[in-house]
Amino acid sequence: MLTVYAIEIKDSRLKHNTAYSHLKQVLAMNNLPESLLQNMKRTCGGKLTAGAYYINITYADNYAFMMVTKQKYGIDAERVKPQDSHVKLLLSIILSMTLSNDFDFYKAWTAMESEVKYYGDKGLFDAFTGNIEKNPSLQTIHLMYEGNMIAITSTKNNLEAQEVFFKKCQDEKV
Repeated sequence: MLTVYAIEIKDSRLKHNTAYSHLKQVLAMNNLPESLLQNMKRTCGGKLTAGAYYINITYADNYAFMMVTKQKYGIDAERVKPQDSHVKLLLSIILSMTLSNDFDFYKAWTAMESEVKYYGDKGLFDAFTGNIEKNPSLQTIHLMYEGNMIAITSTKNNLEAQEVFFKKCQDEKV
């Protein structure tokens, strides 16, 4: 079972503060000790870890989505809204695939970003220039939450037959 924690962001300028202020709550909801936060650090690629746990956070408009796992995952989220046809065409060319509507565009975009985030030491430039070797053991699943497309990437073993649940975090003072 994978749990994705949804955190409502009331002020986008404070999105990082808001997400980080909910870390204690998310740890408690996972029956993990708050002391893990003392061991929190970023890997050289920028992924957050706390002891043996990966902390994955992504932002989409007025939400942050967070996962705390022992396995490596990449997560990305985007609010699904109308996208300019030129942007869809450009991504279609870059990915060598037809993206005829907004849903297809966001599905492709979030899959690409969640894979980049899975690696932790890559960026979108690597994805655009083909510097990420296609890993056949990776799989991406897509979910919708309150108008947001969420993509989660990991190895097939980690995602196979996984049920994904969303839990909304309660407001906390920042």
